[in-house]
Amino acid sequence: MKHSRTTCILVCLLTLITCAALPADNPAPDWKGNVDAGADKSLRPIVFVHGFGGSGEQYELPARLFASNGYPPSWIANYDYNSTGATGGAAPLDKFIDAVRTRTGFDKVDLVGHSRGTMVSQDYLADPARAAKVAHYANIAGRPSTNVGGVPTLVVGSKGDKIAGPGAAREGAKHVVLEKPDHVEAATGPECFEKVYTFFNDGKAPKTLKITPQEPIAVAGFAKLFGPNTPLAGATVEAYEVAADTGRRLAPKPLAQLSVRQDGAWGPFQAKAGQHYEFCLHTPGNARPMHYYREPFVRTDLLVYLKTRDEKSEPGASVLRDLHLSDDSSILIVSQLNGAIAAGKDSLKINDVEIATPEIAPAGATKVGFYVFDANQNKKTDATHPAGPNWNLPFISAADVYIPTDKPDSVKLEFNGHLLHVPNWKPASEGLIAVAFD
Repeated sequence: MKHSRTTCILVCLLTLITCAALPADNPAPDWKGNVDAGADKSLRPIVFVHGFGGSGEQYELPARLFASNGYPPSWIANYDYNSTGATGGAAPLDKFIDAVRTRTGFDKVDLVGHSRGTMVSQDYLADPARAAKVAHYANIAGRPSTNVGGVPTLVVGSKGDKIAGPGAAREGAKHVVLEKPDHVEAATGPECFEKVYTFFNDGKAPKTLKITPQEPIAVAGFAKLFGPNTPLAGATVEAYEVAADTGRRLAPKPLAQLSVRQDGAWGPFQAKAGQHYEFCLHTPGNARPMHYYREPFVRTDLLVYLKTRDEKSEPGASVLRDLHLSDDSSILIVSQLNGAIAAGKDSLKINDVEIATPEIAPAGATKVGFYVFDANQNKKTDATHPAGPNWNLPFISAADVYIPTDKPDSVKLEFNGHLLHVPNWKPASEGLIAVAFD
């Protein structure tokens, strides 16, 4: 993987910090190492196929768990497709798997399908020539499965999954039923990881179910449109070190400025363990950037997804209209990478206001992404669920929270004891804010 050495400068006003894509004179921190250094390259590469409304970021935690157990980080390859379209496409998946086989030198890969991705995967395996390229298949939280195409298959379901349930294995496929994970966590959590790892490695259990620290740390990922997963080729990612207690930038110039390549990939750059970062995405055609914040990195992570919507076409334009875009109150999109957020199970607070309520995050509804904005436009926090179809889509919810922007300040976010702070960016002129908890 390569990174851009294009330099950049950022003009910083004391009263208004903007995130404009301007030239700079500081190079990105050099990543000179091998992202797979020290890993066991005898382990078979894995291809993950996501579900409806998803992307490869859904496998970020399992990817780090596999890497903590010896897998090369670049061996975990995520197949992104238009998750809101008619089909994921067996032919493009075949091309993707061939590229992984060529890059890694393996004749076969291990395949993982989640939710709608099980339909894509089973369509792929239905062809014997394609099935011959797969050593094992893990069918998670999706349609029932046989050993389709003759490929040894593990079906993973969960009693806590309110969408797909415990699943069903047929005609020789193995079946594992988890107790509590929801529809998303059924694929992303350590319980599923343990079962899949053991299945892929012929009964050998993983050494650890935790993400182990590592240095040096390489950070890279993808910039794509939410839903269709269209690569944002030509976009720019600026990485800033920020203060843990405010989310404010420690320096006016970006630590790294990275170009988004044709496939949507950006990076890597070398990150510091425990350091908080802001990723600022400038997308051609969008009037304003997006600011992304997440918990500090503890080991190499090549699956940091920066997703945004197309502001000029539907449904992105509709969402933007319903957000009442102005500079009066910050707009946040809050998510958890390892499952849904549900009332009674989780706590999600914005400036000490609980929004994981039965109205906003009903148990069993599998809400993953939360839009947080002044929905009532009354300049106060009502902590209610806004009306409208955009806030009742699968996996999506919203909360009425007023975050004034009349003076620079920080927004405090707490999720199950995890704490992040972000600046109160002005949405119309400075951009929206995305926050992801591990």
